[in-house]
Amino acid sequence: MNKTDTNVNDKEFLKHLETASLSNLILSISSSALIYMGLEPKMKDKKDLKMAGFNIDMLEVLKEKTKNNRTENESQLLDHCISDLKMNFIKVKE
Repeated sequence: MNKTDTNVNDKEFLKHLETASLSNLILSISSSALIYMGLEPKMKDKKDLKMAGFNIDMLEVLKEKTKNNRTENESQLLDHCISDLKMNFIKVKE
């Protein structure tokens, strides 16, 4: 792959991120949870486990409220994010 191909792929990826979608909402809430758990190296000073738990709960609510109204990819992303965040939350609480 040459540099031009990479630039096109980067532009497509960035365009996808700029689109409001359920997947981007899931990723945004998940990122907030990671930040509040202190797992983002540049944001360690933002650690707040109460807010981290709140963001995980928000994903659980989103999962329940969008039941039967998600694509398979959205469902897998949501399940993966919730599972991963819960495991990390347990680790940072110890």
